[in-house]
Amino acid sequence: MKQFLLLLISGIFLLACEKRGNTRILKGQILDIDSRNPIAGAKVFATTFLASDPYMIDSSISDAAGQVSFSFNDSYPRTIYRAEKTSYIWVSVVPPRGWSQNNNRIDTVYLARPSSVSLTTHKTSNYLVDDSLFIGVSGIFWGAPFQVPAYLIKEKANSPDKVYNLQSYYSTWSTKLYFNWEIKRAGTIISSSSDSADLIQYGTRSVLLNY
Repeated sequence: MKQFLLLLISGIFLLACEKRGNTRILKGQILDIDSRNPIAGAKVFATTFLASDPYMIDSSISDAAGQVSFSFNDSYPRTIYRAEKTSYIWVSVVPPRGWSQNNNRIDTVYLARPSSVSLTTHKTSNYLVDDSLFIGVSGIFWGAPFQVPAYLIKEKANSPDKVYNLQSYYSTWSTKLYFNWEIKRAGTIISSSSDSADLIQYGTRSVLLNY
């Protein structure tokens, strides 16, 4: 019986050592996308890197150097999912070049202080009741980093003035928002135009769109 217990304890010990030996580390560096300064006190979430079955595994708070660390023992690929902090918006998670889902690595996580645009639409012509106004807004937006995403605003062309509060962020490569709009009648474009607006760093720009 003693020999059996010794063998059992030895087996458990070996399994525990094997599991510790397979421990992998996922680190994150949290940065302000504009200043590139580290951000302390951000809550950072890690998840599996499986689009078919994602689930949150852990969260951690970034330290004074803007860094977090996660450790795990299973075989699932991991990634930092997003980060949150009051007065910031989440921008992106960027893994290192040549990264492997299963190897130890450091992901860079970007947050930004928001810059906003208060967009007012104002008709300057008479339109039929079924005419439609379509507005595309392109630039860099919260939730869709490093792409050219767009808000697509649709409303009746004969509507009274409306205000849309658009949230974006200012960075060295993104200082403007671009507006493209068109009026459609029975599915056919009858007029179109475009404009742009400079973002105010950490502030709000008011834009009047006359159509």
